[in-house]
Amino acid sequence: MERDEVRRPLVAAAVEPLADRPGLAAAIASAGEDPVVRRELRSVLDSAKVRELIWQAMENQVSDQRFGMIRRSTSVAGWQRPARHRPRN
Repeated sequence: MERDEVRRPLVAAAVEPLADRPGLAAAIASAGEDPVVRRELRSVLDSAKVRELIWQAMENQVSDQRFGMIRRSTSVAGWQRPARHRPRN
């Protein structure tokens, strides 16, 4: 978070879905530029338990996406009827 090339894309990604909440987006962007907030964030991320929870959340999201993709593809396959070939006259 201390390096601009790391922090700015992360902050941009965090505020992008908040286009309909400009006040919140501005507060998050401002917090990302505040050195005190960055130090506090760094101390939180130094905790092994917090890092474990973040990785767990990321793995769960990937698993959910994978399961959802499999579920959707099987439902699409289930709706497709086999093509019947009719002899041409």
